[in-house]
Amino acid sequence: QIEVGLASLLGALLGLTVLLYGVAILLSGAGIWLGVFGVVAGAATLASSIVQAHAGFSDIAMATSMPSTLLVLLWSLCIGVFLLRRAGPVENAA
Repeated sequence: QIEVGLASLLGALLGLTVLLYGVAILLSGAGIWLGVFGVVAGAATLASSIVQAHAGFSDIAMATSMPSTLLVLLWSLCIGVFLLRRAGPVENAA
């Protein structure tokens, strides 16, 4: 029970963090699609952690957590590409 509780708490905190980052990106106007994607990925992760808290390590919990984890992974990759493109070329310091 402790493992299930800690796993669901970790998932809830991750989902809430990604959700809040998505809202912050939306409010900043930096990338609307990136903000919406963050909100969706965060909400999905938060929902899957609630399912895991109620059902434990069951088939339905795994069926909800796998797609939501994939969304968070894709969102993280999109954030990285967006920030690299926004930074511009790196100058040689030497």
